[in-house]
Amino acid sequence: MEGKCREAQNNDWKPVVKNEVIGPAEFFDPKDCCKTSYNRVTKEEALAGAPCRVYADGVYDVFHAGHARQLMQAKNYFPNVTLIVGVSNDGLVHNLKGQTVCTDEERYEAIRHCRYVDIVLPDAPWTYSKEFFDKHKIDFIAHDEAPYTLGGHEDSYALPKSLNMFCPTERTEGISTSDMITRVVKNYDGYIRRNLSRGYNRKELNVGPVHSARLKTENVIKEAIEQTKEIYTSFKETQVNRIRNFLEIYVPHVPGFVTKGLDAISPQGSPTGSPRRLL
Repeated sequence: MEGKCREAQNNDWKPVVKNEVIGPAEFFDPKDCCKTSYNRVTKEEALAGAPCRVYADGVYDVFHAGHARQLMQAKNYFPNVTLIVGVSNDGLVHNLKGQTVCTDEERYEAIRHCRYVDIVLPDAPWTYSKEFFDKHKIDFIAHDEAPYTLGGHEDSYALPKSLNMFCPTERTEGISTSDMITRVVKNYDGYIRRNLSRGYNRKELNVGPVHSARLKTENVIKEAIEQTKEIYTSFKETQVNRIRNFLEIYVPHVPGFVTKGLDAISPQGSPTGSPRRLL
C-alpha cells in the first residue's frame, strides 16, 4: 500500500505544471533493492568517473541553506554521482532527538525539491549495517566528520568509516535548525502578536487566555500610540502652515528667528514663491 502511495507522490507534481520539464526527486523504489551482495565502487574508480551512489542522511527539519550546502557537497563529491538522501521518520526522531517542527512527510517533500537530490529514502535508519548498504546499492555515505553519538549509540558512521565508504562534508557555520528555532523562541511574543493580527486564535497558537489578552492589549496600546503620533504630526503641520500663511499675508517682514522656529517645528517644503526678505 505504501509503495503505491509513494508511486503516486512521484507523479503528483505533473498536474500543477504547464510543461513536464523537470520534477522533484523520486522516492526510492523497493524494486531497486539488491537481493545479493553489492559490488561497491571504490573511491579511486569513482574519482576516475565511474557512476556511483552516494548516500546522505539526516532529519532535515525546517530545511535551510545549511542542509542544501551539505547535499551540494555530497552530490559533487565525485564526477558521476546519484545522490540518495535518507530522512528519518517522526517516530525515530522524536524518540532519539526530540520534537520536530515539520512532520516526516513535510520533511520528505522538502528534500524532494532540493536540486541536488536524485532519490529520497523515507524511514531512514539511525545506525547502519553492511546489509543496508548492499540492499540500497550504496557506494559511499556523506556526512560531517564529527562522531555522531546522539541517542546513546556509538558513532553512527563508525561502520562506513571502517569500510572506507565515508565521505566527509563541511558544516555551514551560523545556521542550523536549532539556531532557527532559537530565533523564533527569542522573539516569541513578537511572532504571537504577528499571527494573532493575521487571524489565528489563541488556541491554534497554544497561548493561554491571560497571555493572549496581554498581547492584544499591548497591540491596542501600540496602535493607539502610533495613531496619536500621526494625529499630532498632522495637527502640528496644519497649525504651522496656518501661521506661515498668516505671516505671508499680514506681516511684510518676518523676523528670521520666527522662520527658524517654525522650520524647527515643521520644516518647510520647497519654496513656491519669491524669497521673503528677512530682518
